[in-house]
Amino acid sequence: MGNFEEAKKSEIELNDIDPKSFQHFIESIHGETEVKDETLNELLHLSDFFDSKAVFRRCEEFLLSNSRLSSEEKFRVAVRYKMSNLIEKCMCEMKTNDDIRRGVLSIVDDSASPVWKMLLIKSLSFERI
Repeated sequence: MGNFEEAKKSEIELNDIDPKSFQHFIESIHGETEVKDETLNELLHLSDFFDSKAVFRRCEEFLLSNSRLSSEEKFRVAVRYKMSNLIEKCMCEMKTNDDIRRGVLSIVDDSASPVWKMLLIKSLSFERI
């Protein structure tokens, strides 16, 4: 363990973490629960917070294959958590300028994202009528 004060404690208080969300997270680490659209955001938040690559991968795999979220919502999550495979899949599914517009609107708050350049290049690839 690192040189953290918590490393010497037998019990650590986790403030601002919902107990039910934490339970889902622990169960997900051990493969005891499935990732669902309803628990996806809490699992991603906690996997980021605790740097759990296993839970993160399970969430990304779920988004790539089983999620019923809209394309825009998947794209927003992919950009927020830097899921390159999911970003690529979402970008490949964009076929029109309207698709690009919806993608842009879904990540408008993430203005520092390098995905902006990818969206611009993609939009320029469409033929003008």
